[in-house]
Amino acid sequence: IIQNYGASWMSILKVDTINEKTSGSGVVIPGHVIQVKNIDFQNQTSTTTSQAYVDASGTDITLTTKSDNSKFYLLAHCQHYHSGGINGANIGFKRDSTKILGVDGGAGDSWFGFGNATNLTNASFNISRSYLDSPSLSAGTNVTYKIMFGRWNSGTLYLNYTTYNTTSHFTVMEIAQ
Repeated sequence: IIQNYGASWMSILKVDTINEKTSGSGVVIPGHVIQVKNIDFQNQTSTTTSQAYVDASGTDITLTTKSDNSKFYLLAHCQHYHSGGINGANIGFKRDSTKILGVDGGAGDSWFGFGNATNLTNASFNISRSYLDSPSLSAGTNVTYKIMFGRWNSGTLYLNYTTYNTTSHFTVMEIAQ
């Protein structure tokens, strides 16, 4: 529909459906989200007493890429609980078996700190973290993302401590390029 409003022309495009020209190729607009997967995981406790990152159980999100060279935006919001001695904690991400965010041993990573937590026991807290991954994958490739978590100093760190019936969230978005 093209309408004349005085000295200016205005066009309005109204559609009910957009179909792809070639079957299976999909409609891809650079910069737009073309796929979203989310999990809410509850009562799946993972623990660590080491400064190395460990995989969080029940956090795998597997996607089949819809476009070549897509980027993937990862967003996690996790419930944590610690029992003494921990000065900081963090979450990281893994693509398939490759660590893409999170440095073991603490050096070089940005820890969410609690000050002098050695005098604190049985404290709970939330950590949210996001990351934009650019893995250069072809369309039709399966990729799995997972949350990892780690702690700084000593003590035991729990992700989703079952005693408190906590829920954490993990979302992965594929963004067309």
